[in-house]
Parts: sequence; structure tokens; C-alpha cells
Amino acid sequence: WIRGREKIYKSKTSIQDFIFAKEVRLGTYSAKASVVPPAAIVAAKAMALDPRAEPKYAERVQYVVVHGHPGARLVDMVVSPETLVSKDRGLRLNEMYYISKQIVPALERVFSLLGA
Repeated sequence: WIRGREKIYKSKTSIQDFIFAKEVRLGTYSAKASVVPPAAIVAAKAMALDPRAEPKYAERVQYVVVHGHPGARLVDMVVSPETLVSKDRGLRLNEMYYISKQIVPALERVFSLLGA
């Protein structure tokens, strides 16, 4: 676990290991909703650049979580994997998010099953 965490911090892991892919159902989210799913945010950003990028109903949209300004919400820190790998953006994965919000809770569930 420690070596894996060090690999994440040193960016020695594949970006593919950090990609989320969630279904998007554009047109079904309430206009009054304060937060829409991260995948819908990424789809909307793609459609702003190219209207033909609109995902089909229930299509999975890929996204990653990158570093944002202090206090930024999750929806402000999601981008497409293509945006992350483009060199001109200067973005990097938010390793703390992945460790604290994804990896640690999963490990806690496993350890609780084992009685640890």
C-alpha cells in the first residue's frame, strides 16, 4: 500500500488507472439542481467546444479529477482524460482525492470484512 501511494504521488502510474466512466443522461437533470454529476460537466464542456460531441442517452463519459484552486468543488476539478494529457494545459491528477476518497474507503471496507 505504501509503495503504491508513493507511485501515485510521483506520477509513476498510468492515467488509465484513474479514469472514471459514468453514464450521462443529458436533459434529465433539474435546472434547479445545484450540482450535476461530474460526467455531465465534462460532457457539457466538450459540447461547448464541439456541438457534435453530445453523448447519447446513458452513454458513459470518461473523466479524471485534477488539482484545482483551494476550496474548489469536485465539479470544478473534473476534465476529460484528453484534456489532462494535453501538454499546454499544465494540469495534473489530484492524487490526494484519489487516495483519500477512493482508495482509503475501499481498503477500509476490505479490512472491516477481515475484522481488522
